[in-house]
Amino acid sequence: MPKNAFLGQRLIVRDVNDVPGSVLLPFAPTDAWAMVRNIPFGGSVLTLPDGPSNGDWYGIANIDGSASITHPMSVQVSQAGFDAGQLIEGSVIFPVNEPYGYAIATFNEGGNSWAITFGNGSALIPVRARTQATALNGTVVGGGPSVVCEVTFVPLAGGAAPDLEISWFVTAQNSESGTFTPQITATPQGGSPTVLAQSAQYIAGQSFCWKGSITSGNGFPGFFVAGTQYTIALTSSAGDASQTLGFETVGVSAAIRVNQLPFL
Repeated sequence: MPKNAFLGQRLIVRDVNDVPGSVLLPFAPTDAWAMVRNIPFGGSVLTLPDGPSNGDWYGIANIDGSASITHPMSVQVSQAGFDAGQLIEGSVIFPVNEPYGYAIATFNEGGNSWAITFGNGSALIPVRARTQATALNGTVVGGGPSVVCEVTFVPLAGGAAPDLEISWFVTAQNSESGTFTPQITATPQGGSPTVLAQSAQYIAGQSFCWKGSITSGNGFPGFFVAGTQYTIALTSSAGDASQTLGFETVGVSAAIRVNQLPFL
C-alpha cells in the first residue's frame, strides 16, 4: 500500500511560500500536495522522499500564478533516490513554469522510477469573496433570503466529478427582532439553488459565528460538473425572509472560499 494513502494521510497538504531553490524542501512520506506560492527568482524545489513504496504520489501546484520560466517550481529526486538509480521521466528534476500549473509524481516500484502527470489550472481557482461591514443591508430579492456574500466560478475539466472544497464563515450580532438561519447554496447558471449546508437558527439579539467546509464528494457527488458556471452564496434561510441578516444586524464579517485541487 502507498505510504501516503495509509489511513487517509494522503490528504496532508503543505504550504510552500517564498522558498528559494537553494533550499531543497523535502516531502514527508505522508504528504500529498505542496501548494506553492510567491515563487522567487530561480524557483522553488521540493524533493521526493527516500525509499518510496509502489504507488506513492506527491503533487506540486502553483496556486497564485507566480510560476514562470524564471520562477519555476520543481520536483526532484533526493540524493538517496538518485544513488538508488531513481529518475523522474529520465531526469533528476521536473520543472513546472506555467502559472497555475501542477505536476504529480507517482512511484513505479517495478521500474524504480517516477512517472509524471502534469497540467494547468486556472486563475479562477481558488475563488474568494469577503464581506466586512459594521452594518449590512444584504441583497433582498422579492422578499426572499438576503445574500451576505457570494462567489461565481467555473470548475475546470478533469473528469465528471471535479474535486472541490467550499469553506465559509459568518459572524454577526442578530437584530433585536426575528431570527437568522445562515445557509450555503449552490446555483448552476440558469438553474435553481441547492442548499449545501445550513446552520442552527439564531434567535433575536444573539451574537454568533458559523463556519464550516464541505467537499463536492461528501453528500453531493456528481452535483458539480466541469465547465458549468456556479454561484456559491452565503444567505439567510427562506424561512427567515421576514427578518433576515440584512435588517438591523451589526458587526457582520463573512467570507466564502472555493478551492479545486488539481485533478488526478
